[in-house]
Amino acid sequence: MGILIKRQGRFQSWEYQETMTSGTYSEPLRIPPFEPGQQISVSLVIDTGEGKIQFTTSGDDNIDSAIWQDWPLGACIETQSDLLLSPVTAIRLVRISGTVTMEVVT
Repeated sequence: MGILIKRQGRFQSWEYQETMTSGTYSEPLRIPPFEPGQQISVSLVIDTGEGKIQFTTSGDDNIDSAIWQDWPLGACIETQSDLLLSPVTAIRLVRISGTVTMEVVT
C-alpha cells in the first residue's frame, strides 16, 4: 500500500511518486480525508509507452476487492495532469507499456 509523505512548509501538504517499468498495477495509494476545498493534483508522467490512473470509491475495508475506474483522461501516451475533484478512497497507476510514473501532490 502506498503512503503519502508529508512535505515541510507553511501548510500541510503531501506528496507521492512511483515509477513502474514492469508489471501492470501499482499498489493502491490510499487517499486520506482532506480539508474541504483542498485539491489533490495527480500527474501521469510518460517516459516511454502508455499508462493511466485508476481510482476507487470503495470503502477502506474493501481496497483488495475494490471496483476501479479509469480517470477521465483515459490511457495516455503523453504526460498528463488532473485534479481529484471528489472524494476517493485510493488511486493506482496502471502501466500498459514502457516506463510510467505517477506523481501526487496536495
